[in-house]
Amino acid sequence: MERIAPPQAALPELDSTTFSPTFKFKMELRTPHFDPTAIAFLSIETVDKIAEEVRSVGYCAMNLFISNKTKKPPLSEAENVSFLSFSKKVNVFRMLFC
Repeated sequence: MERIAPPQAALPELDSTTFSPTFKFKMELRTPHFDPTAIAFLSIETVDKIAEEVRSVGYCAMNLFISNKTKKPPLSEAENVSFLSFSKKVNVFRMLFC
């Protein structure tokens, strides 16, 4: 597995609500070639205002490209692909607080 970029971190705005945190974070990846099977892993954390600690909320993995033929994630670099737009919601898997 090749790392495209180093891990980045962003915390929510402290004046945002607990159930609808606001993240002012943007990251652009630029390289001459991306592996069409590349996946972005996103870990979501928030600040517990009472305990004053950073807490993990959940995580998700997103394919960056989609096969033009099957409209599914590509299985090899040989497939003709398009960038997958993230304008839709993604499933976030919940983590239990420890």
